[in-house]
Amino acid sequence: MSEISLTVEDSGETIELSISTTIVEITLNIDSSAAISEANAAAFALAAAASALAAQAASDAIVIETAASAAAAQASAAAAAISETNAGLSAVAAQEAAAATGLARDIAVTSASNASASEIAAGLSEAAAALSETNAATSESNAAQSAIDADASADAAALSAASFKRFNSNTTWNGTDTDKTVDVSATITDATAATWQLKDNANDYEVLGVKITTPTATSVYIYSNPPLAAGDYKLIGVQ
Repeated sequence: MSEISLTVEDSGETIELSISTTIVEITLNIDSSAAISEANAAAFALAAAASALAAQAASDAIVIETAASAAAAQASAAAAAISETNAGLSAVAAQEAAAATGLARDIAVTSASNASASEIAAGLSEAAAALSETNAATSESNAAQSAIDADASADAAALSAASFKRFNSNTTWNGTDTDKTVDVSATITDATAATWQLKDNANDYEVLGVKITTPTATSVYIYSNPPLAAGDYKLIGVQ
């Protein structure tokens, strides 16, 4: 037995083919020339077989190389597609991150606005409470004023219903008199229940500090020492 080895190298891949042949020795009782011819024929046949195997191996190597190239091209295309997909995903992630940042900013602004609105609402509530207190105080004041007005109205009504008597008359003094008695019965029914004043006509009706008494219900006694200057003096009484 003999073995023929064929090695094909392509793109880092090695294909080994082994061809095994069996040579059977046949001894015939013929002349040597015939044996030689047969041996040569067998050798040629073996060489033809070896050539056929070598051609088949070369064809197989070309097929393998073509398949490997196609696989490499597909791998490259897949890698490019993956890179493109990764780039797209990175862009999408960047957009989402930017959107998230903007959303966070909007949320912060909204929170600040809500805080300001809460402070304003609290201030308005305090102002409303103060206004309510002021209104309550005003209501109490109005009620008190109404009560005062009612009392004043009642007093005015009582005064209107009352019968007032008034005495208003000039008295003449000569400059030496120290006293004078005046009859007031024309308008006063009880001189002792009236209030009296003597005024100086010549001095803007100044109220004089003279002594005034009511000895009777119809008369008023006036005393002044030193004597009043000569002139007219108004005697006023209200009952």
